[in-house]
Amino acid sequence: MLAGPARESECYHLRRRLNPLTAQAIIQQTVSKRVNYKWVALGIAATSTMLGTSDFSIILIALPTLTEVFDTRTSTVVWVSLSFQLVSLGLVLPAGRFGDLFGKRRVFVGGMLVYALGMLIAGLANGIVMLIVARTIQSVGAAASNALSSALVTAAFPREERGKALGVLMSAAGVGMMIGPSLGGLLLGTLGWRWIFLTRVPLALAAFAVAFWLLERDHDRGEEDRPRFDVAGAVVLFLAATAFAVGVNRGSSGGFDTLVFQGLIAAFVALVTLFIVIELRSSSPVIDLRLFSRRAFAIGSGLMVAVTMTVVSLSFLMPFYLMLGRGLSPATAGLVLLAGPSVMIFLSPIAGRISDVVGPRVLTPLGLGVIAGSFYALSSLSQDAPTALVWLFLATSAAGSSLFNPPNQSAIMGAAPLDRLGTVSALIPTLRNVGLIIGIAIAEAVFVATSGIVDGHASSLSLHEREQVVHGVAVTLRVFGSMAAAAMLLALLRGPDPRLSHR
Repeated sequence: MLAGPARESECYHLRRRLNPLTAQAIIQQTVSKRVNYKWVALGIAATSTMLGTSDFSIILIALPTLTEVFDTRTSTVVWVSLSFQLVSLGLVLPAGRFGDLFGKRRVFVGGMLVYALGMLIAGLANGIVMLIVARTIQSVGAAASNALSSALVTAAFPREERGKALGVLMSAAGVGMMIGPSLGGLLLGTLGWRWIFLTRVPLALAAFAVAFWLLERDHDRGEEDRPRFDVAGAVVLFLAATAFAVGVNRGSSGGFDTLVFQGLIAAFVALVTLFIVIELRSSSPVIDLRLFSRRAFAIGSGLMVAVTMTVVSLSFLMPFYLMLGRGLSPATAGLVLLAGPSVMIFLSPIAGRISDVVGPRVLTPLGLGVIAGSFYALSSLSQDAPTALVWLFLATSAAGSSLFNPPNQSAIMGAAPLDRLGTVSALIPTLRNVGLIIGIAIAEAVFVATSGIVDGHASSLSLHEREQVVHGVAVTLRVFGSMAAAAMLLALLRGPDPRLSHR
């Protein structure tokens, strides 16, 4: 017979076991009778994805305005965007591993809250320094939430529906890409720059609230069973990502033969080497490098980098072709460029559903072949080609991306062990960021070298200079079209469908 504090302690724990219906549990049970849990997880992940893809373009369109508002140099204002990219790139993989160790729901919910808080501070910033700090806070939350979006969907959907769900995520990404420039331009012209942040705070808070109340609670492992977080590996990875991103940025702006670029790239190589050594010796690495010994996983990851490089080159080149080469107004060029996101929104879920039936071995080479063909077709367009033809080829390229991305991402996630879903989910945006940085750097270098145009306005270019712009775009498109064709051959070597029945 227990008495005193021991008896009270036993009664307390007994009450906790017999009274599990907390407010959150009651809400979860009530909602689960009306809404399938997997669609809740997909909706939250899609919201996070849409916020992430809209953020990049909506900030870029605001940089000139911010230069005037804060009366500062462009080299300072660019850190409003660059700080977000650097921190997100450096933290997304550690955030994914954190989710594996401490709970995907916990890390995702915390990330959405920090993301909303950072946007709120950015919208209320009274100086450029405060704005950059706010963007850094926002990027920490974005890294955590974006890292685990694919993991939440993969864990919630069975194998036979995973491609469809990941296709919906790609549609959400397309929506974000589409609304970013248009929403940013509208808000800048009406309510002012602060509202490009403040209008999105309620959406982020709504995603946080739904995730907090409706996502299933994490099954905590005891402290003795939980592997230690690889702090050394995470720090070295962050430094390596920062050196790489800043190095490529400095090289594209100041020249790839400068000491700054060469020093940062040398630092990147040294840090990556150190990171590999740390990961091979760690009992709980940030990235389990043994995953890359699986052919399907390694090929899928390499293809994601290659396709991101190819697609982002098109986003970089087409404004030059449309506005400098053809002399279209920004508004008209923007309408033409909507071809890609609009096709992605419509086609990605369909391609994902098809991939659930036929697997990635058919759709990924087909998608890459369509991308390569559309790039070659775009490179053949003259200065006075019909605008409708430009729109058609851009739509075709987006169709190829839609055929490729859902099945490839499904294959990568399916090849991941259950205890590494968070890490592999975080690897996907990391691979995309790496492809984005490299793709823009290569596209810029090839375009400048072949066109001879470093800067210019559409109204001041001569006919010969416009022809040079079109020539530079054509050469660069053929380079990346060849890259897509080579990736198509690599996709044929993927092997059997590696997807597992993760639930």
